[in-house]
Parts: sequence; structure tokens; C-alpha cells
Amino acid sequence: MMKHFLSVQDMTAEDIINLLDMAQSYREEEIRITKQLFAANLFFEPSTRTKSSFIVAEKKLGIESLEFDVETSSMKKGETLYDTAKTFEAIGANVLVIRHESDNWANELEGKIDIPIINGGAGKKAHPTQSLLDADTIYQE
Repeated sequence: MMKHFLSVQDMTAEDIINLLDMAQSYREEEIRITKQLFAANLFFEPSTRTKSSFIVAEKKLGIESLEFDVETSSMKKGETLYDTAKTFEAIGANVLVIRHESDNWANELEGKIDIPIINGGAGKKAHPTQSLLDADTIYQE
């Protein structure tokens, strides 16, 4: 079982099929997490579809969204991506969803964050959640 979801290249075909099957089962029966969980949505660049999709999915699962606005954050005072991620981890986030303009932002966090990280977009390099959504649409059809 993978801890972070950073790239589809890190997954086997079996991993992807298992996720697509799980998504199908979630569509067929309502799944609601009863334990209090927090997802920090760290979007460092504008996003409508991806950010809203994560917020809706979190709400449907019963996960509370921790919002982040780069314009009003300590990043304006020089806080790094690592500092921000570590802060959300320290205050109780259970998962980080990160979208950043850098192609290689995950390298800054690799091995340093203990909670799961989901790549919501890495510059022009990777957008694995969108890739899986596209694969899911094809798989359903």
C-alpha cells in the first residue's frame, strides 16, 4: 500500500485497476468516514476544477477541509513549502493535497512528511489525480 500519491509512474497496472474498482464501489454505495479527519488543501496556484473537486470529495467522505490561501499565509514572510506542510501536519492534518507550480515540489518533501501527500498538480510535469479521473472515465465506458 502506498503512503503518498505523487505520480502514476509509481503505480503498477494492478494498483490502478484496484483504485478504479474502489472508485466504482464508492459510486455504488455511500461511503462516509466516521472518524474525524482533516485534509489540508495546499494550492499554491490558481485552480478551479481540481481544488473544488477535492473539496467536494472530502465533504462527501466526511473529511473536514483545511483551507489555505498563499496570499494570506506565512509564505509571504518567507515560509517554505516544507515549513507550510510541516505546520499543517503539526496542527493535525491527516492528509495534504498539494498543487504547486514547480515540477519537482515533491522532492522538497520526500521522506520529511509523515502524513500522506496527494499530488494535485506539479507544474507541467504531473497531474496524477486528473490522469486517474480520465482513466476512470475510460474504464467506466
